[in-house]
Amino acid sequence: MSSLRNAVKRITHKERHQPKARSHLGLLEKHVDYKKRAVDKHRKDDAIQAMQRRAAMRNPDEFYTGMHRSKVQDGIHRSENATRIEAGSALDPEVIAVMKGQDLAHVRNAIARDAAATEKLQAGLHMIGTGGNKRRHTIFVGPEACEDAEGNRINPVENFDAAAHFDTVPELTDRAFNRPRVSALENAVPRNDLKKKPETDADFKKLNRKRRKDAQRIVKAKEQSYAELAARKERIQKLRVAEAHLLAEKLASAKGRKRKVKGAEDGMPAVYKFRMKRAK
Repeated sequence: MSSLRNAVKRITHKERHQPKARSHLGLLEKHVDYKKRAVDKHRKDDAIQAMQRRAAMRNPDEFYTGMHRSKVQDGIHRSENATRIEAGSALDPEVIAVMKGQDLAHVRNAIARDAAATEKLQAGLHMIGTGGNKRRHTIFVGPEACEDAEGNRINPVENFDAAAHFDTVPELTDRAFNRPRVSALENAVPRNDLKKKPETDADFKKLNRKRRKDAQRIVKAKEQSYAELAARKERIQKLRVAEAHLLAEKLASAKGRKRKVKGAEDGMPAVYKFRMKRAK
């Protein structure tokens, strides 16, 4: 019987929203919100009561050996270990040297990973049109006005269409290389569609739209690859600067007489010259 009782559709009791006359007071608190607020309030009350109970039952003669290594400073109970760590004197110089050596190894591993990824990206990119001097293509258009298909007089300079002039899609007009014509894009049939060649105008339009989308996807993927390559190269440069700083700091903290030859400038570390010492 219980299974049949649970199978019957029951009335869904919904909570009302904030009336329009009281909308200036904000959202109306629902039962879920009240439950969270009540649980938080009871948790804080229980913590306060536990501290009050612990303070009331405190033994004034209670003693622990750790009391010798702690004190109350500015109203806050602190231990000597925490104070020593905050002061920076908890670690020995040898431990600090080991930690900095690990940092140097981590930076070198990151440089090696980024260098391998950069080499892999460069192997798949032609690096055409990515130089600092962008190639320009100058087109001379006559200043005389002409008429369009509807008979309206237009200025050919102001209404110049690069895609129509080069007979290509607008997504490829910015290219200075491999700029196929619309006829080549329409006649090119993908391998998956060799058995189903376009026959009607609708099929040609559908294939043209697909070719436009493919061109957009190729351009976007190429831009993302070049952006990732530039970001990785910039990261390698920053990591090399960090490696130089860590190495200079490691050598400066080493034993032996040394003097500073060149100070730190342009983000690079200082240069030290060590006294020559004969090896045994």
